[in-house]
Amino acid sequence: MLNFDTDNPFIAICAATSRIVQLQSTSYTKHSGVLQPITTKQLNGKYIYIAQKLLESLADRAVSGDTGYISLALICQQLNANHNSIDIDELKLTAKFLAQDGEFFYDIDNGQTNSTRKLTKLLDYQIRSDRVRLTTASRLLYRVTSNFKDWMFEDKEVEKIARAIKTGEFHRIPSLVESNIVMFRSLNEEITRMYESSDYDELTESYLNRRHVYQETLSLSQEAARTAILMLSSDEVRADIDHLRNTNPEADITTRRLLAHINELIAAIEALSRNFSQLINILQKPRDYRLGVIDFSSQADDFAKSTISEEVLLDWTNSHFGGSYRFISILLSIFQVH
Repeated sequence: MLNFDTDNPFIAICAATSRIVQLQSTSYTKHSGVLQPITTKQLNGKYIYIAQKLLESLADRAVSGDTGYISLALICQQLNANHNSIDIDELKLTAKFLAQDGEFFYDIDNGQTNSTRKLTKLLDYQIRSDRVRLTTASRLLYRVTSNFKDWMFEDKEVEKIARAIKTGEFHRIPSLVESNIVMFRSLNEEITRMYESSDYDELTESYLNRRHVYQETLSLSQEAARTAILMLSSDEVRADIDHLRNTNPEADITTRRLLAHINELIAAIEALSRNFSQLINILQKPRDYRLGVIDFSSQADDFAKSTISEEVLLDWTNSHFGGSYRFISILLSIFQVH
């Protein structure tokens, strides 16, 4: 996940999946030459805005326990009270569109084509009363966007591995581990980009201000992964896995393989932890230092107050100025005078 042009999770998710949706409706074949993007209309961007506000309003109500049908007129009134300027007719059009399902085609491993209409509509709409409520798909979308670009609670995801071990759902462990590894490695790459680029100021400052929370998340994640290791190493769990293999020979699950998966996860967490600590150390230093500016006065003062050999000074000037014996002699004379 994790470098987006917008901080809006809803827009980021829509943008990330839009090309896949367009692929579903393409008329191109394997013999097609140049692939042109789908033509979209700039003016229709307002409908994405309205859809977001509508779904957010219903999700907020669901959090407070109100999961029934809600009047669109009431939603429009409340949204406009927050200076959204949403037209009721456009809100109804958006709701009707989101309430329509569509057939989604996909192939499975054996080449057979399946289709589904589940999860393709985001609203249940009572047309006579102009009332709407969330569907399973829209609740899933809300859940995804609420966790977007925030790994503050990522340790809870790692804890699912220990829960799978406890309940004997060993077949789920590889996918759980893999999803966590992808997350931690992606975060690691994002953090690397942060201190290599000047475009992340706002996000890096956010990390600096909440560093203790994220450091706790990393610590708890490591603890949860090591707990899973201990559980897999117990005689009871080993016996359960052996029983599973004996009763279901097709299950490609062994204790050694599961341990290898989790150890790979621990390595990913530790790599992120080291990189995050480096980021925090950089952010805590003056901005000039982050940009690579050398504080010559400080360097010279440190040299002057210490015993310096010509060999040490040569190494220092080679690393900072490319090396110059004439420059070294001048520096030595300065430090001796100092």
